[in-house]
Amino acid sequence: MTATSSLFERVTKSADWPAPLRAFHDPRPITVARGTCTVTGPRHWAAWTLHRLAGLPDPGDGRPIVFTAERRHDGEIWTREVGGRRFRSRLSSPGPGRLVERVGPASLCFRVTGHAAGFRFDLDGVRLCGMPLPRALWPRIRAAETFADGEVRFDVAAELPWAGPLVSYRGALVAVPAEIGS
Repeated sequence: MTATSSLFERVTKSADWPAPLRAFHDPRPITVARGTCTVTGPRHWAAWTLHRLAGLPDPGDGRPIVFTAERRHDGEIWTREVGGRRFRSRLSSPGPGRLVERVGPASLCFRVTGHAAGFRFDLDGVRLCGMPLPRALWPRIRAAETFADGEVRFDVAAELPWAGPLVSYRGALVAVPAEIGS
């Protein structure tokens, strides 16, 4: 990673997204942001089991969230801490327009589109322990990041085709200047 481009700049190959999002995703070593979110959990026992194993946050409104992005030469490590539960994933890019998020043994492959309001993430591949899964087994994921009213807003929902909702979380973050790496 160079000092002049961030993972998201390299992925989108565009600077069309809002300047505050570019600052949030700049190439500094660490960014910390705090905010609140609403979390909805699963209804099916199998989804609850996977939810717990993955360390996903418990359901609730107005939950405090601390988001940390650690930038490394090969990508970023994102940590989201919500209500004492920590969920960590590793992001990398195999090429323009593509982002891979690794969560435990799963790799979620996204097409990322940058636009005037922010980003949209569209799932276009899933691997489990390195093996591609057939599309019928892929989770349905809706994910977007935007900027409005001085906040980075996120909206993420994941649903399993065989067990229904896994998690959804939406909320807003504000970068903490004293905790942003230089």
